[in-house]
Amino acid sequence: MNYLSGLLIGKDPGSKKSRNWLIVGVGLNLLLLIIFKYTNFIIGNLNFWFDFLKIPPIENKSIALPVGISFYTFQSLSYLVDIYRRETIVQKNILRLGLYISLFPQLIAGPIVRYHDIAAQLENRTVSIEKFSYGVQRFLTGLGKRCSLPITLHTSPIISLL
Repeated sequence: MNYLSGLLIGKDPGSKKSRNWLIVGVGLNLLLLIIFKYTNFIIGNLNFWFDFLKIPPIENKSIALPVGISFYTFQSLSYLVDIYRRETIVQKNILRLGLYISLFPQLIAGPIVRYHDIAAQLENRTVSIEKFSYGVQRFLTGLGKRCSLPITLHTSPIISLL
């Protein structure tokens, strides 16, 4: 959806037509966010009032919240806005766009990183077995540091009695 929206906005960035495509892209992204994040909340509140008014409740099959839905949404919005503002050119490679949208490691940098800030890095990266193995090594080292918890032995009251 964001790939196609970006292509349509990028045909004539800044024009009225591209503004309309931006509105459609932003609207669809926000609609998905609302559906996944707020549907259960909205239905719960409606059912509260329906119960008060003696109206049959809305059947609610709970919607599973995808991990990182807000992050993905705001990453996508920054991409579409950057194209509309002519701060970057449209990404014609859907895999690179997917890489940008799902680039969780940059979360530690603080707020959402704008597409135009890292577009050149996505375009000009090199892949080699050495760089890949170094990345895996760094990932596993960080994972090991993150997962190492102090071990404390707690004895249960039953074992203490024995």
